[in-house]
Amino acid sequence: EREVGRIAASVARYEPDQVSVAITEDHWGQLCEESATDPVDKQDDPGPFPDHLLNVPGFIDGVMEYNLATAFKPQPVLALGAAIALLGTLTGRKIADAFGTRTNVYCLGVCETGGGKERARLVNKEILYRAGLDKMIGPEGIASHAGLVSAVETQPAILFQLDEIGRLLRTLGDASRSPHLYHIATVLMKLFTSANTVYVGDAYADPKRNKTIFQPHACLYGTTVPQSLYEGLTTESLTDGFLSRMLVFESNDHDPDPQQFIQEDPPTALVSVARFWGEFSPGGNLSHENPQPHIVPYTDAARAVMVELEQQAREERRHVGETVAPLWTRTTEKACKLALIHACSANHKEPDIDESSAMWAAELSTYITQKLICIAADWVSENPFEAKRKRLLRLIRKAGESGLTRTQLYRKTKFLQTKERTEVVESLLATGEIRQERVATGGAPQVTFRAY
Repeated sequence: EREVGRIAASVARYEPDQVSVAITEDHWGQLCEESATDPVDKQDDPGPFPDHLLNVPGFIDGVMEYNLATAFKPQPVLALGAAIALLGTLTGRKIADAFGTRTNVYCLGVCETGGGKERARLVNKEILYRAGLDKMIGPEGIASHAGLVSAVETQPAILFQLDEIGRLLRTLGDASRSPHLYHIATVLMKLFTSANTVYVGDAYADPKRNKTIFQPHACLYGTTVPQSLYEGLTTESLTDGFLSRMLVFESNDHDPDPQQFIQEDPPTALVSVARFWGEFSPGGNLSHENPQPHIVPYTDAARAVMVELEQQAREERRHVGETVAPLWTRTTEKACKLALIHACSANHKEPDIDESSAMWAAELSTYITQKLICIAADWVSENPFEAKRKRLLRLIRKAGESGLTRTQLYRKTKFLQTKERTEVVESLLATGEIRQERVATGGAPQVTFRAY
């Protein structure tokens, strides 16, 4: 017994092998049982953007058709996001539903560099300019939150089109890097929720600088590359409601085949509809100062769709981690905005929200929420070590079924020191997110890492 005790005491001085401990104690099984408590645990990927959601009758379909016909590299998903933002701007302060919902939307088009994401922004500007509504074209850069407020005060219904918005969002998350930009996110959130009421700005010593805007209607269409946007996501951006206000449209094909196209002006029919909304004044001559938007009615079937969506969102919030639960909070609100836009696209003269509008809006809003949660699981981290874990895990997942050999893994993770790489790999093995396999090659066995 003394000899056994001596051996046990000697062995206990060494750090246990983490992989063996994980297998013996069934860490993977425990992780599966407790996955609901992990705030950003891996979620089921809803897959690529559904093709049937690209079909929106009327104005939006026309804008997309013109966009894709005149684009060097067609991007249908981004064309949809930009067209939604355009119509959301045109109907600003003119249309509402019985619950006070407005059509102000924040849309993000995500595509790799050189994928053709700039065409959608140009189409929006061309249509607004041809319709004589160039005053609605907002600045293409935001230098400060005060500048943002001033732009909306000058033109309450305004479309901001920002390129490389991912870099801006990364800056917004760190007050120490650019204090004058940090509050832009706060102002955007306030403007989003103030579309049917009064926005009251910050208090300054000089009363003349205090801003009050009645029914501000700021719409946003930003474009960015995936990595720039997703690296800027933080736990705070998930929990404070900023990201839950966004409609993220990620391209299904980041490098489509180029096509021959003819440069031509926007169709007359599109310009006429845009001009119709520009001239539409449901509140009379004073509508610019005191908007009285036209109320678009719901059919009973459409209302039932929204009630069901809200019940689904409430159920989802109870079963996901507290970090991503806020993403479900505004799912119904965004669906109501989208339903309004769908109805106005289908019939700009007498819009009404029927079951088809509600179903399209509910499905689109749900898909975007599920996609955001999946993205958060892959990118959002609480600390530097977790960020390294997720980066390495993304590399292994990207390799697919073939996985990465030890040599390939080392080459792709030169940003890690040897000790860090070992710790990260052991952590991923211990949690069961990856597996290590040895394949006989005639010589020394080849080690390959694959994701579950």
